[in-house]
Amino acid sequence: MQGSYSQIAEALNYAADKMVRVVNMSFGGPPSEALRATLDVAASRGMSLVVAAGNHRCDFASVHAEACLSPKGVVKGFPAAYGDLFPNLIAVAAIAANGKPTRFTNFDSSKNPKIHVLAPGENIITCSDASKEGKACT
Repeated sequence: MQGSYSQIAEALNYAADKMVRVVNMSFGGPPSEALRATLDVAASRGMSLVVAAGNHRCDFASVHAEACLSPKGVVKGFPAAYGDLFPNLIAVAAIAANGKPTRFTNFDSSKNPKIHVLAPGENIITCSDASKEGKACT
C-alpha cells in the first residue's frame, strides 16, 4: 500500500466534513491501531465504508495465522479483516462466473464472517482499451 494510515484518516475526515456518507476504500495493508482509530472516527461520523476484501486467498478466520502472511511476512487483509468490529464497514469479496469465490479473493470461514458482500470479480467486460477484455463502448 502506498500512502499512510494518517493520510487515509485525513481523507476520511475531509469527506466527513463535506457530508459524504459512503466511501470506497479499495486498498489493503497490515493491521494498525491508527487504522482502527480511523475506522472508529468514521463510524462516529456516520460514514459507511465499502472495503475490498483483498486478493491474497487469505481466510479471515485465521488472519493472524501463517496462511495470511505475504511473502515478505506481513499480515494482509486490513481494513476488511476488521469487518466484524465495525458495523459501518462493508467488506466485498470477489466471485467467479460460477458464483463461487475466485481463486484469489480473501474469504472468511468463521461463524462471525467479516465478508459481507460477494460481487463478480473476474472476466469483467469494460469500456477500457487498456484491457484485453475491454470493448470500445462508443
